[in-house]
Amino acid sequence: MDEANEKEYVVGEPIPISELKIVRAPHYPWWSILKAIPEGTAQEVKMSYTSCKRAIDDFVKGGKLRKGEFGVASKKTEKDKRKVFILHYGIKRK
Repeated sequence: MDEANEKEYVVGEPIPISELKIVRAPHYPWWSILKAIPEGTAQEVKMSYTSCKRAIDDFVKGGKLRKGEFGVASKKTEKDKRKVFILHYGIKRK
């Protein structure tokens, strides 16, 4: 690839990595959040649907939760926003 083609894909000049302000994803206290939701209820949360789903799946894979004990749902509001809920079905879900 010649230099003319490379310029087509880059923006500006390289900068030192130390100048970047990298924002890391927050670490939520997932175990505390899940255990605070009583069985048979749903709790609205501020996290994304995907983050909630991934956290629950990780606990299931790790053996801390049974499959189907918790779930995630989202609901569209009148203002076209999404609300995310964690659902605590309980252990005896059919």
